[in-house]
Amino acid sequence: MTKKYIPNMIRTRKMREGILLVADQGGWTYLTKESYKKFLRHELDEKLEKILEETGIILTEENIKKVMETTLSKKKFLDYPTGLHIVLPTLRCNHQCIYCHSASRIGKEGEYDMTIETARKTVDFIFSTKAKSLKIEYQGGDALLNKKALKEFFYYGTKKAKETGKKVKFSLVTNTTLLDQEMINWIKENKIGLTTSLDGPKEVHDKNRQYIGGAGTYDDVVKNIKRCKEQGINIGALMVTTRHSLTKAKEIIDEYIRLGFRSIQLKYIDKIGFAEEQWKEAGYTAEEYLKFWKEAMEYIIQKNKEGTRIIERITQIFLRKIITPKDPGFLDLRNPCGIALGQIAYNYNGDIYSCDEGRGFDIFKLGNVYKTTFEEYSKSKQTQALVEASILETQYCDTCVYKPYCGQCPVLNYAEQRNLIPKLAKSNRCKVLKAQFDWIFDKLIFDKEARNILTSWV
Repeated sequence: MTKKYIPNMIRTRKMREGILLVADQGGWTYLTKESYKKFLRHELDEKLEKILEETGIILTEENIKKVMETTLSKKKFLDYPTGLHIVLPTLRCNHQCIYCHSASRIGKEGEYDMTIETARKTVDFIFSTKAKSLKIEYQGGDALLNKKALKEFFYYGTKKAKETGKKVKFSLVTNTTLLDQEMINWIKENKIGLTTSLDGPKEVHDKNRQYIGGAGTYDDVVKNIKRCKEQGINIGALMVTTRHSLTKAKEIIDEYIRLGFRSIQLKYIDKIGFAEEQWKEAGYTAEEYLKFWKEAMEYIIQKNKEGTRIIERITQIFLRKIITPKDPGFLDLRNPCGIALGQIAYNYNGDIYSCDEGRGFDIFKLGNVYKTTFEEYSKSKQTQALVEASILETQYCDTCVYKPYCGQCPVLNYAEQRNLIPKLAKSNRCKVLKAQFDWIFDKLIFDKEARNILTSWV
C-alpha cells in the first residue's frame, strides 16, 4: 500500500471464480478471490491500489473529487424540471393489439377525443412548468384519429414557445396505418419525430397487432414504414415481446435489419391494459423471456461480428450507466424514476397522470388541467408519495450490487402486486433486470470480442 485510503460504499456479487465490486457512484471492477481477500485485509499492492482508486472502490485524496463529481453528475436529472409530456388526443384506435397498455377504445368521432379547448388548456399547463426545453409526445389510441386536436396542440404549442422563449419538440407515436400523404407532408414540414410499432416478421406481428375485426396489420405497417423512409422521414420502430415472439428471436432481428433499422428494443411485456386481460395468450414467465432475450442478444452480437451493426437500445442504456460518468436519463431506470416529475401524461379529457403507463389506475391520477395548477400538482402529497415509492433506498434494492444502474417502476409494481412497494423476490421485473445485468457484465469481463462490440455502442 502506498496511499492512505478508505473503502467506498460498495456492493459485491460472485461471478464465475471471482467477485464483482460496484461502488455507489457506479464505478466497478472485477477481482479474483485472492485480490478480494487482499482488499478486505487492506493489503493492497501498487497495481491493485491503482485499479481500485481509478474505479472509485477506494477513496483517496487524489480521487475523492472525481468520485464526488461523478455522483453529482449521475443525479443531475434531479435539477431538471419536467420535460417530457405525453398527450392523448384520443383513446380511439383502429387496432386491437393484444398487449395495448392504453386499453384503447372503439367509438365514433368525438367519443374519447380531446376537444380543442382541452388541447389548449393542456398546452397552457405544460408551459406553466419551469422546464425551458419541452418534448411533447402524441400517443393514443392512435392520435391520427383526432387530427384537429393533434394539429391544434402543435400550432398553439409552437405559439406558446415563441411567447415564452422555451424550446419545444413534438413526436408522434402511431401505428402508421392511418397515415395519408397530407399527414406525411405535414410531419416532414414541421419536423415531427415519428415512431411506430413493428413486432417482427408477418407471422409474429399479425398475431400481436390486428385491426378491429381481426385482420393482420403487418403489410400496411411495412408499406408505410418504407413510404416514410423513401420520403426522407426518419421513422423509428418499437417491438413488444409476447408469447408469440419467444421462438422467433433471430427472425425478429432479421426483419429489423431487412427494413434498414440499426437498432431494436427487445421490450418486456407490461401486465397492464389489454395485456393483463390477454395474459394467457400474450404473457410468459421471467425465465421464458430471459431465454428469448439471451438468444436475441447472442444473435445481435454475432451479426455485429459479421459486420452488420445493430444495437439493442435498452442494453445500450445499461452500458452508458455502467461505462460513462453520466446518466443517460432513461426514466424507467432512474433513482428516483421519472414518475410524476420526469414525465406527465394527459388523457383526452384533461386528466393528469403520473406517467403514460399510470393511466390504467386511479391511484396515479393527479389532477385535471381545468382544476389543477402545476404547483399544486408537483407539491401534492400524492405526487410526493409516488416519487418516494420509486426511491431505491426505501426498498430491498439497497443491498443489490446493481443498484447504481437500476430503478424501480411503481406503476409496474402496482400492476403486478397491487402495491407500490413490491415484494421483490416475487417481482418479474427485478428478476429480468438482474439477469440482464449479469449477462452484460459477463460479456464485459470474460468475452473480449463481445466487450469490444458492446463498448462501441457507447
